[in-house]
Amino acid sequence: MDANSAEVLQGMSLGEDKSIIIPGDDDFCAMESGGRSILGRLLNPKRRNMGRMLRTMPKLWKVYDPVRGIALTKERFHFIFELETDIQMVLKKRFWTFDDWGMAMEQWVETSPPNYLETAAIRVRLRNLRGNYLTLKTIDAIADGIGHVKVTEFDWEKPLLQDYVRVQVVIDLNQPIGDKKSVTLPRGRVEYVDVEYERIKKKSYHCLRLSHEKQRCPLLQGSQNKGKGIVMPNTAVAPQATETKQHHVNLVDKLMPLLAPSIPPRFEPSSLVVEPEVFEHMRIYMNCADPEERSIKEERMRNTLQELSTDPIGQRSCLKLEGAPVLSKEMNKDRGRVFDFSRVQYEVAPDMSESSSRRLAGKKKLMKSRETTKTLRRVVEEMKVI
Repeated sequence: MDANSAEVLQGMSLGEDKSIIIPGDDDFCAMESGGRSILGRLLNPKRRNMGRMLRTMPKLWKVYDPVRGIALTKERFHFIFELETDIQMVLKKRFWTFDDWGMAMEQWVETSPPNYLETAAIRVRLRNLRGNYLTLKTIDAIADGIGHVKVTEFDWEKPLLQDYVRVQVVIDLNQPIGDKKSVTLPRGRVEYVDVEYERIKKKSYHCLRLSHEKQRCPLLQGSQNKGKGIVMPNTAVAPQATETKQHHVNLVDKLMPLLAPSIPPRFEPSSLVVEPEVFEHMRIYMNCADPEERSIKEERMRNTLQELSTDPIGQRSCLKLEGAPVLSKEMNKDRGRVFDFSRVQYEVAPDMSESSSRRLAGKKKLMKSRETTKTLRRVVEEMKVI
């Protein structure tokens, strides 16, 4: 190897990629326009035309001032408005759809939270509620199993003219959207409450998620191709290993043992029971050297947890730091339509393992049809001659 080649090879190295530094000047950041914008993502981006969506949605919103749509990725988009009132008008309905599939939208924030564009506020209708359990706490407990309760439309002093109760909940868009909720009554009897979601149109009626159609459901395709030797891409919906959100009726048994002085600081309850910062304040409150004082604090803590065990709303606001739901006496406010696409017949995707045999059978059928046509033509010509 000559000296020039050795020098070139020494200069060729897989060095670290140097990060590009963006200055903090206003010319590099669209902070001013960002405050008047909405970010969003398509829940089912496959076969959705992003450009057509960006042109169509301002017309559906009936926003007459200029609105500029920007495609960030195949899934995420950005709308810049001229007026703040237009943004609030669009976000008031919260859940919008394009080509019958939903989209998540939130107002732009400089530092987005962890669940940004992963949740949506939806109005749900609870049906088939038992009359003797038609109370505010029962409604709140059932709705809390669907999502974080924000508004409950209920007025015990007035007649309930419709056969459902409307509740606004914040749902996780990555979780299944079930149409029924099982409710276990005090004597162990299980009842089912029907759940209807306003403004939600299409979803997978196999795994009940909003991100794909039924015929493209990874779980359904995996079960159909099982045993056929077809290796599917690893896109199946993974089962959730976390606990489900629920109302805890035994807070004393769950939390008091963890507040004992012999328990190390790292042993903490699940965040679905109590927020870490709340539990840390509870631990600080219980930390005292005087046995008599600690006994008094234990009794107070036990009584408080017993009260919260029977109060779902207080449990979420005190232990989970969630905002208490608003009780609205105005019925059917901003009511949306309920759609049902469960009976729509989808075209079944072809079976890849049998595609070659189907093509061969199709060719044979086509050749037979051509031979039949030639025979008929020959017979017709002979009849003309006769």
